[in-house]
Amino acid sequence: MSDEIEQAKHLVAELCANLYTQGHVSGTGGGISIKVGDSIVMAPSGVQKERMEACDMFVLDARQGNIQHAPEARPPPHKPPKLSECAPLFMSAYDLRGAGAVLHGHSMNAVLASLLFEEEFCITHVEMIKTWLETTNDQYMIMMEDDYDLSLIQYWNFDWTYLMNNIP
Repeated sequence: MSDEIEQAKHLVAELCANLYTQGHVSGTGGGISIKVGDSIVMAPSGVQKERMEACDMFVLDARQGNIQHAPEARPPPHKPPKLSECAPLFMSAYDLRGAGAVLHGHSMNAVLASLLFEEEFCITHVEMIKTWLETTNDQYMIMMEDDYDLSLIQYWNFDWTYLMNNIP
């Protein structure tokens, strides 16, 4: 396996632990994947985010979504590795949106907000700070303060084909 894929596996494990610590994902909820050339490194399903290791990651073919590498089963109390049920959704983000990474979070705040409102809620004064480097080594920062209307989708049993055909 290439050094880039190995680095991405370590990065996904580190990001999962950080996202858990910061409250953006809960336990086994949510997931993350990163595109590396013609491959996708994807966190497994059913593994505590704060306990993931690089060896737990799946590697998929970025074109077809076929598993190129599955993690080996670890001894109990670990469960056998399982590809995320969100894999088709993640792959659609790569195919349809040209994404370089996909994060699916289940933060406690988002879950609680979805229980308080039936269809939609508005949040205001959200600050999103992004930094990047352009043609120099100077860092530039943008701060956005805006209002967001968020539509809520209650969990329902669905099939992936229906979902993929109805994503905007």
